[in-house]
Amino acid sequence: KASTRRPSRPPGRLAMGCRRRRHGHLLAASSWASLLWRALAEISEVGFQNPYYQVYGYFGSRVLEHNQTDRFKEYVEATWTQHSVVDKAGRIWIVDRTYHQVLLVEPSGAAVNWPAYYISYAGARGRPGHFDGSRSQSRFDGPMGIVLCEPPGKTMMLYVADTNNHVVRRLDYAAGRVSTIAGFVKRPGLRDGPSKYARLNYPMSLGIDPSGRHLFVLDNSRRIRHISLAERVAEVRTLVDGACRSVSRWTVPGPVTTR
Repeated sequence: KASTRRPSRPPGRLAMGCRRRRHGHLLAASSWASLLWRALAEISEVGFQNPYYQVYGYFGSRVLEHNQTDRFKEYVEATWTQHSVVDKAGRIWIVDRTYHQVLLVEPSGAAVNWPAYYISYAGARGRPGHFDGSRSQSRFDGPMGIVLCEPPGKTMMLYVADTNNHVVRRLDYAAGRVSTIAGFVKRPGLRDGPSKYARLNYPMSLGIDPSGRHLFVLDNSRRIRHISLAERVAEVRTLVDGACRSVSRWTVPGPVTTR
C-alpha cells in the first residue's frame, strides 16, 4: 500500500527559502551557493585563478600560480637574499652596512674547521664612499643586499645593493674588480633606462636567476626593478610599482655585529 507521507529531510537541512524555529528563534535559510556568489561579487578581479588573491586579511602564499603548465609562456625563478649569501664552495659573503664593506667568511680556518673568521674582501672599514676598480681600492656606502651567480662554465659574479649610493655594483670574483652597473651615484629617483641613466632609490635587497641574466632589485620606495644583464649595457625597468602587499612594508635590516 503506497504511503502518502512526504519524504523527510536529513536533520539540520532546509530547502532554499524555508524557515524553521529552533529554541524560540526564527532562522532564515539561504543556500551556500547564493552566499558564495555574493561573496565573490564583492571581490574585484585580480587576474589570478585564485579569487581570494590579495584580498584584505589574506596571509597565505603570494605565489599561487607558480609553475602551472601552460599558465605562463615564460617565467623566471630567482633566489632572493638580503645581508648574506653562500656560494658553491661553502664560503659566506656578507655586506656590512655599518662599516661599508663586503666580507668573506671561509668555510674553515687554520685553527678550526668551521666558518669562524672573516676577511675584508671589498671596501674600506669605516670609510664610506663610491669608487670602482680593484676590490681593495673600492668604496661602498651602507650596502644592504648581496647576491651571487655561478653559471656553469663561467666565473662567479657578486652583485651588491649599494644603498646610500643609490646604485647596484658588480664584483667580478676572478678579476677582483668592482664596477657600477645601474644607477647614478648620490642621485636617487625613479627612472628606467640603460645603466647610469637609470635611477634607483635606496636599493635594499637583490634577487637573481640561475643563468645570471635577470637581476631583481627591491628599493626603499616599495618598487621591484628588473635589470637585464643579457646585453653589454644593463637595462633597468620597473616591474612592480607599489602594488604588491608582500613587499609594501619598509624594511630596515640591522647591521653585522662583531663579537
